[in-house]
Amino acid sequence: IVGGAVVNPANPAQEALLASVELFDPVTGTFEKLPDMDQARAYHTATLLADDTVLIVGGFGDVNGLRQPLGSWVRVAPTQTDGSMYVFGAMSSGQGRAHHTATRLDNLDTIVVIAGGCVDTGCDSDSVSESAMASGRSFTSIEVFDSATNTVSVANTSLINPRAMHAATSLGNGFILFTGGIGTGGVAECNVELYSYLRDTISLSGTLPECPHLHQQITLSPESAMIIGGEIFAGSSTADSNRVYIWRNGSIETSVISMNTARSRHQAAMLDDGSVVVIGGIRVAGGAVAELISFQATVSGYVVGSVVTPPTQSRDWASAVKMPNNQVLITGGRTAIDSTMTVTDAEIFFGP
Repeated sequence: IVGGAVVNPANPAQEALLASVELFDPVTGTFEKLPDMDQARAYHTATLLADDTVLIVGGFGDVNGLRQPLGSWVRVAPTQTDGSMYVFGAMSSGQGRAHHTATRLDNLDTIVVIAGGCVDTGCDSDSVSESAMASGRSFTSIEVFDSATNTVSVANTSLINPRAMHAATSLGNGFILFTGGIGTGGVAECNVELYSYLRDTISLSGTLPECPHLHQQITLSPESAMIIGGEIFAGSSTADSNRVYIWRNGSIETSVISMNTARSRHQAAMLDDGSVVVIGGIRVAGGAVAELISFQATVSGYVVGSVVTPPTQSRDWASAVKMPNNQVLITGGRTAIDSTMTVTDAEIFFGP
Protein backbone atom coordinates (compact mmCIF):
# COMPACT_ATOMS: atom_id res chain seq x y z
CA ILE A 1 0.00 0.00 0.00
CA VAL A 2 1.74 3.16 -1.22
CA GLY A 3 0.86 6.72 -0.23
CA GLY A 4 -2.72 7.94 -0.17
CA ALA A 5 -4.67 10.57 1.71
CA VAL A 6 -6.39 10.77 5.06
CA VAL A 7 -9.27 13.03 6.03
CA ASN A 8 -8.53 15.87 8.44
CA PRO A 9 -11.24 15.43 11.15
CA ALA A 10 -11.07 19.13 12.00
CA ASN A 11 -11.80 20.09 8.41
CA PRO A 12 -13.21 17.28 6.21
CA ALA A 13 -12.67 19.44 3.13
CA GLN A 14 -8.92 19.04 3.60
CA GLU A 15 -6.81 15.95 3.14
CA ALA A 16 -3.32 15.16 4.36
CA LEU A 17 -1.15 13.28 1.86
CA LEU A 18 0.92 10.28 2.87
CA ALA A 19 4.41 9.12 1.93
CA SER A 20 4.15 5.91 3.93
CA VAL A 21 4.39 2.41 2.45
CA GLU A 22 3.07 -0.81 3.97
CA LEU A 23 3.42 -4.43 2.86
CA PHE A 24 0.66 -6.98 3.51
CA ASP A 25 1.54 -10.63 4.07
CA PRO A 26 -1.44 -12.86 3.12
CA VAL A 27 0.04 -15.79 5.01
CA THR A 28 0.17 -14.04 8.39
CA GLY A 29 -2.55 -11.47 7.71
CA THR A 30 -0.32 -8.65 8.96
CA PHE A 31 1.03 -5.35 7.62
CA GLU A 32 4.69 -4.33 7.76
CA LYS A 33 5.71 -0.67 7.61
CA LEU A 34 8.42 0.05 5.05
CA PRO A 35 10.57 3.17 4.56
CA ASP A 36 8.65 6.22 3.36
CA MET A 37 8.82 7.65 -0.14
CA ASP A 38 10.49 11.03 -0.53
CA GLN A 39 7.28 12.58 -1.95
CA ALA A 40 3.85 12.26 -0.36
CA ARG A 41 1.20 11.61 -2.98
CA ALA A 42 -2.39 10.45 -3.38
CA TYR A 43 -4.83 9.57 -6.18
CA HIS A 44 -1.91 8.12 -8.14
CA THR A 45 -1.87 4.85 -10.04
CA ALA A 46 -0.15 1.72 -8.74
CA THR A 47 0.66 -0.99 -11.27
CA LEU A 48 2.13 -4.37 -10.36
CA LEU A 49 5.04 -5.27 -12.65
CA ALA A 50 6.17 -8.74 -13.72
CA ASP A 51 9.04 -8.83 -11.18
CA ASP A 52 6.68 -7.96 -8.28
CA THR A 53 7.85 -4.37 -8.08
CA VAL A 54 5.18 -1.66 -8.23
CA LEU A 55 5.10 1.36 -10.54
CA ILE A 56 3.60 4.52 -9.00
CA VAL A 57 2.72 7.29 -11.47
CA GLY A 58 1.56 10.88 -10.94
CA GLY A 59 -1.21 11.74 -8.52
CA PHE A 60 -1.45 14.82 -6.32
CA GLY A 61 1.44 16.16 -4.30
CA ASP A 62 2.39 19.35 -2.47
CA VAL A 63 5.05 21.30 -4.39
CA ASN A 64 6.22 24.70 -3.12
CA GLY A 65 3.10 24.98 -0.99
CA LEU A 66 0.70 24.17 -3.84
CA ARG A 67 -1.21 20.92 -4.30
CA GLN A 68 -0.91 19.86 -7.92
CA PRO A 69 -0.58 16.84 -10.23
CA LEU A 70 2.91 15.35 -10.15
CA GLY A 71 5.02 14.70 -13.24
CA SER A 72 7.05 11.89 -11.71
CA TRP A 73 7.07 8.13 -11.24
CA VAL A 74 8.41 5.85 -8.53
CA ARG A 75 9.27 2.18 -8.83
CA VAL A 76 8.94 0.39 -5.50
CA ALA A 77 10.68 -2.90 -4.69
CA PRO A 78 8.92 -3.92 -1.45
CA THR A 79 11.37 -6.70 -0.59
CA GLN A 80 14.35 -4.32 -0.71
CA THR A 81 14.38 -2.34 2.54
CA ASP A 82 17.69 -0.58 1.90
CA GLY A 83 18.44 2.33 -0.42
CA SER A 84 17.58 0.26 -3.50
CA MET A 85 13.90 0.04 -2.57
CA TYR A 86 13.00 3.10 -4.65
CA VAL A 87 13.86 4.19 -8.18
CA PHE A 88 12.59 7.65 -9.19
CA GLY A 89 12.09 9.30 -12.55
CA ALA A 90 10.29 12.08 -14.41
CA MET A 91 7.56 11.74 -16.99
CA SER A 92 8.81 12.19 -20.53
CA SER A 93 6.09 14.72 -21.34
CA GLY A 94 7.27 16.99 -18.52
CA GLN A 95 3.68 17.39 -17.41
CA GLY A 96 2.06 16.24 -14.18
CA ARG A 97 -1.10 14.22 -14.39
CA ALA A 98 -3.79 12.89 -12.07
CA HIS A 99 -6.98 10.87 -12.58
CA HIS A 100 -5.14 9.01 -15.37
CA THR A 101 -4.71 5.29 -16.03
CA ALA A 102 -1.57 3.11 -16.06
CA THR A 103 -2.12 -0.29 -17.65
CA ARG A 104 0.40 -3.13 -17.94
CA LEU A 105 0.14 -5.10 -21.16
CA ASP A 106 -0.62 -8.76 -20.51
CA ASN A 107 1.58 -10.32 -23.18
CA LEU A 108 4.26 -7.59 -23.15
CA ASP A 109 4.76 -7.49 -19.41
CA THR A 110 7.58 -4.93 -19.31
CA ILE A 111 5.31 -2.28 -20.87
CA VAL A 112 2.94 0.02 -18.95
CA VAL A 113 0.75 2.43 -20.93
CA ILE A 114 -0.03 5.71 -19.11
CA ALA A 115 -2.92 7.65 -20.62
CA GLY A 116 -5.11 10.68 -20.14
CA GLY A 117 -5.70 12.47 -16.88
CA CYS A 118 -6.08 16.10 -15.93
CA VAL A 119 -3.54 18.81 -15.26
CA ASP A 120 -3.28 22.13 -13.47
CA THR A 121 -5.01 23.36 -10.30
CA GLY A 122 -8.46 22.51 -11.69
CA CYS A 123 -7.87 18.91 -10.65
CA ASP A 124 -8.81 17.78 -7.20
CA SER A 125 -9.55 14.49 -5.52
CA ASP A 126 -13.29 14.40 -6.19
CA SER A 127 -13.77 16.40 -9.36
CA VAL A 128 -12.22 17.82 -12.47
CA SER A 129 -13.13 21.41 -13.18
CA GLU A 130 -13.88 22.86 -16.58
CA SER A 131 -10.67 24.89 -16.44
CA ALA A 132 -8.59 21.78 -15.84
CA MET A 133 -10.15 20.07 -18.85
CA ALA A 134 -10.22 23.06 -21.18
CA SER A 135 -8.91 22.59 -24.69
CA GLY A 136 -5.14 22.17 -24.63
CA ARG A 137 -4.98 21.66 -20.87
CA SER A 138 -6.39 18.18 -20.58
CA PHE A 139 -4.41 15.17 -21.63
CA THR A 140 -4.78 13.12 -24.75
CA SER A 141 -1.14 12.11 -24.46
CA ILE A 142 -0.03 8.53 -24.00
CA GLU A 143 3.31 7.71 -22.38
CA VAL A 144 4.95 4.29 -22.26
CA PHE A 145 7.02 3.03 -19.32
CA ASP A 146 9.43 0.17 -20.02
CA SER A 147 10.35 -1.67 -16.83
CA ALA A 148 13.31 -3.37 -18.54
CA THR A 149 15.08 -0.02 -18.87
CA ASN A 150 13.22 2.23 -16.39
CA THR A 151 12.50 4.69 -19.18
CA VAL A 152 9.41 6.65 -20.20
CA SER A 153 8.68 7.77 -23.76
CA VAL A 154 5.80 9.68 -25.36
CA ALA A 155 3.86 7.50 -27.79
CA ASN A 156 3.32 8.73 -31.32
CA THR A 157 -0.40 8.03 -30.92
CA SER A 158 -2.67 10.01 -28.59
CA LEU A 159 -6.17 9.47 -27.26
CA ILE A 160 -8.78 10.70 -29.72
CA ASN A 161 -10.68 12.44 -26.93
CA PRO A 162 -9.17 13.96 -23.77
CA ARG A 163 -10.38 12.12 -20.70
CA ALA A 164 -9.77 11.93 -16.96
CA MET A 165 -11.38 9.76 -14.28
CA HIS A 166 -11.78 7.16 -17.02
CA ALA A 167 -11.10 3.42 -16.99
CA ALA A 168 -8.67 1.27 -18.96
CA THR A 169 -7.94 -2.45 -19.14
CA SER A 170 -5.62 -4.65 -21.17
CA LEU A 171 -7.33 -7.00 -23.63
CA GLY A 172 -4.16 -8.89 -24.53
CA ASN A 173 -2.14 -8.81 -27.76
CA GLY A 174 -1.10 -5.22 -27.01
CA PHE A 175 -4.65 -3.81 -26.97
CA ILE A 176 -6.07 -1.48 -24.29
CA LEU A 177 -9.71 -0.42 -24.02
CA PHE A 178 -10.49 3.11 -22.72
CA THR A 179 -14.01 4.00 -21.55
CA GLY A 180 -15.80 6.96 -20.00
CA GLY A 181 -14.21 9.83 -18.14
CA ILE A 182 -14.51 13.59 -18.22
CA GLY A 183 -13.47 15.30 -21.43
CA THR A 184 -12.84 18.77 -22.81
CA GLY A 185 -14.67 21.53 -20.96
CA GLY A 186 -15.70 19.14 -18.22
CA VAL A 187 -18.13 17.30 -20.52
CA ALA A 188 -18.79 13.60 -20.00
CA GLU A 189 -17.05 11.31 -22.47
CA CYS A 190 -19.23 8.57 -24.02
CA ASN A 191 -16.95 7.26 -26.77
CA VAL A 192 -14.98 4.06 -26.32
CA GLU A 193 -11.44 3.92 -27.72
CA LEU A 194 -9.28 0.91 -28.59
CA TYR A 195 -5.50 1.41 -28.52
CA SER A 196 -2.97 -0.95 -30.09
CA TYR A 197 0.54 -0.64 -28.69
CA LEU A 198 2.03 -2.93 -31.34
CA ARG A 199 0.41 -1.09 -34.25
CA ASP A 200 0.71 2.33 -32.58
CA THR A 201 -2.91 3.10 -33.54
CA ILE A 202 -6.10 4.12 -31.78
CA SER A 203 -9.69 3.98 -33.03
CA LEU A 204 -13.23 4.59 -31.83
CA SER A 205 -14.86 1.36 -30.69
CA GLY A 206 -18.46 2.00 -29.69
CA THR A 207 -20.51 4.49 -27.68
CA LEU A 208 -21.84 4.05 -24.15
CA PRO A 209 -25.56 4.84 -23.58
CA GLU A 210 -24.49 6.51 -20.33
CA CYS A 211 -21.24 8.43 -19.97
CA PRO A 212 -19.63 7.33 -16.70
CA HIS A 213 -16.58 8.49 -14.82
CA LEU A 214 -15.18 7.09 -11.57
CA HIS A 215 -16.42 3.70 -12.76
CA GLN A 216 -14.79 0.27 -12.92
CA GLN A 217 -13.86 -1.91 -15.88
CA ILE A 218 -12.98 -5.61 -15.99
CA THR A 219 -11.59 -7.53 -18.98
CA LEU A 220 -13.69 -10.64 -19.63
CA SER A 221 -11.83 -11.93 -22.70
CA PRO A 222 -9.63 -10.56 -25.51
CA GLU A 223 -12.86 -9.51 -27.23
CA SER A 224 -14.96 -8.25 -24.30
CA ALA A 225 -14.97 -6.10 -21.17
CA MET A 226 -17.44 -5.18 -18.42
CA ILE A 227 -18.07 -1.50 -17.54
CA ILE A 228 -19.55 -1.12 -14.04
CA GLY A 229 -21.41 1.80 -12.44
CA GLY A 230 -19.89 5.25 -12.18
CA GLU A 231 -20.99 8.83 -11.80
CA ILE A 232 -23.20 10.24 -14.57
CA PHE A 233 -23.80 13.88 -15.41
CA ALA A 234 -27.52 14.74 -15.35
CA GLY A 235 -27.91 18.36 -16.41
CA SER A 236 -26.26 20.53 -13.79
CA SER A 237 -26.11 17.69 -11.24
CA THR A 238 -24.69 14.18 -11.06
CA ALA A 239 -26.17 10.81 -10.23
CA ASP A 240 -24.62 7.41 -9.71
CA SER A 241 -25.36 4.53 -12.02
CA ASN A 242 -26.35 0.95 -11.28
CA ARG A 243 -25.84 -0.06 -14.92
CA VAL A 244 -23.39 -2.69 -16.10
CA TYR A 245 -22.52 -2.72 -19.81
CA ILE A 246 -20.68 -5.30 -21.87
CA TRP A 247 -18.33 -4.12 -24.64
CA ARG A 248 -17.74 -6.79 -27.22
CA ASN A 249 -15.84 -6.60 -30.52
CA GLY A 250 -16.23 -2.88 -31.08
CA SER A 251 -19.70 -2.16 -29.74
CA ILE A 252 -21.77 -2.05 -26.54
CA GLU A 253 -24.25 -4.89 -26.20
CA THR A 254 -27.89 -3.82 -26.07
CA SER A 255 -28.74 -5.97 -23.05
CA VAL A 256 -28.05 -4.03 -19.83
CA ILE A 257 -27.36 -5.53 -16.41
CA SER A 258 -28.63 -3.62 -13.36
CA MET A 259 -26.93 -3.79 -9.98
CA ASN A 260 -29.08 -3.50 -6.88
CA THR A 261 -27.10 -0.46 -5.73
CA ALA A 262 -26.02 2.54 -7.82
CA ARG A 263 -22.42 3.45 -7.06
CA SER A 264 -19.27 5.30 -8.06
CA ARG A 265 -15.76 5.41 -6.53
CA HIS A 266 -16.18 1.68 -5.96
CA GLN A 267 -13.89 -1.27 -6.65
CA ALA A 268 -14.32 -4.48 -8.65
CA ALA A 269 -12.28 -7.65 -9.04
CA MET A 270 -12.62 -10.81 -11.10
CA LEU A 271 -12.70 -14.04 -9.12
CA ASP A 272 -11.37 -17.46 -10.09
CA ASP A 273 -14.72 -18.66 -11.44
CA GLY A 274 -15.04 -15.65 -13.77
CA SER A 275 -17.58 -13.81 -11.63
CA VAL A 276 -16.98 -10.17 -10.67
CA VAL A 277 -17.31 -8.85 -7.12
CA VAL A 278 -18.25 -5.16 -6.81
CA ILE A 279 -17.40 -3.54 -3.47
CA GLY A 280 -18.26 -0.24 -1.81
CA GLY A 281 -18.87 3.12 -3.45
CA ILE A 282 -19.95 6.63 -2.64
CA ARG A 283 -23.70 5.90 -2.55
CA VAL A 284 -23.45 2.92 -0.25
CA ALA A 285 -24.64 4.75 2.87
CA GLY A 286 -25.80 2.87 5.94
CA GLY A 287 -24.43 -0.47 4.86
CA ALA A 288 -21.38 -2.10 3.34
CA VAL A 289 -23.01 -3.51 0.23
CA ALA A 290 -21.18 -5.85 -2.12
CA GLU A 291 -22.61 -7.57 -5.17
CA LEU A 292 -21.57 -10.51 -7.31
CA ILE A 293 -22.02 -10.44 -11.10
CA SER A 294 -21.90 -13.97 -12.49
CA PHE A 295 -22.39 -15.52 -15.93
CA GLN A 296 -25.18 -18.09 -16.11
CA ALA A 297 -25.25 -20.37 -19.13
CA THR A 298 -28.95 -21.06 -18.65
CA VAL A 299 -29.79 -17.46 -19.55
CA SER A 300 -26.69 -16.89 -21.72
CA GLY A 301 -25.88 -13.76 -19.77
CA TYR A 302 -24.79 -12.18 -16.50
CA VAL A 303 -26.94 -11.98 -13.39
CA VAL A 304 -26.48 -9.95 -10.19
CA GLY A 305 -26.69 -11.40 -6.71
CA SER A 306 -25.85 -10.19 -3.21
CA VAL A 307 -22.69 -11.39 -1.50
CA VAL A 308 -23.63 -13.84 1.26
CA THR A 309 -21.26 -12.27 3.80
CA PRO A 310 -20.76 -8.58 2.87
CA PRO A 311 -17.89 -6.42 4.13
CA THR A 312 -18.38 -5.06 7.63
CA GLN A 313 -17.46 -1.50 6.65
CA SER A 314 -18.93 0.84 4.04
CA ARG A 315 -16.19 2.65 2.15
CA ASP A 316 -15.51 4.60 -1.03
CA TRP A 317 -12.17 5.52 -2.64
CA ALA A 318 -10.87 2.25 -1.16
CA SER A 319 -8.44 -0.17 -2.78
CA ALA A 320 -9.22 -3.78 -3.66
CA VAL A 321 -6.56 -6.24 -4.83
CA LYS A 322 -7.11 -9.82 -6.00
CA MET A 323 -4.84 -12.20 -4.09
CA PRO A 324 -4.14 -15.93 -4.39
CA ASN A 325 -6.70 -18.46 -3.20
CA ASN A 326 -9.61 -16.45 -4.63
CA GLN A 327 -9.33 -13.70 -2.00
CA VAL A 328 -9.69 -9.93 -2.38
CA LEU A 329 -7.89 -7.56 0.02
CA ILE A 330 -9.92 -4.38 0.72
CA THR A 331 -8.08 -1.49 2.39
CA GLY A 332 -8.68 2.12 3.37
CA GLY A 333 -11.26 4.45 1.89
CA ARG A 334 -13.73 6.87 3.40
CA THR A 335 -16.76 5.71 5.29
CA ALA A 336 -20.22 6.83 4.19
CA ILE A 337 -21.37 6.74 7.82
CA ASP A 338 -19.01 9.52 8.94
CA SER A 339 -17.41 11.69 6.25
CA THR A 340 -14.77 12.93 8.72
CA MET A 341 -13.25 9.46 9.06
CA THR A 342 -10.73 7.59 6.96
CA VAL A 343 -11.13 3.82 7.28
CA THR A 344 -8.02 2.36 8.90
CA ASP A 345 -8.90 -1.32 8.87
CA ALA A 346 -8.62 -3.93 6.14
CA GLU A 347 -10.89 -6.81 5.18
CA ILE A 348 -10.54 -9.92 3.07
CA PHE A 349 -13.34 -11.11 0.81
CA PHE A 350 -13.34 -14.88 0.22
CA GLY A 351 -14.69 -15.74 -3.21
CA PRO A 352 -17.02 -18.65 -3.87
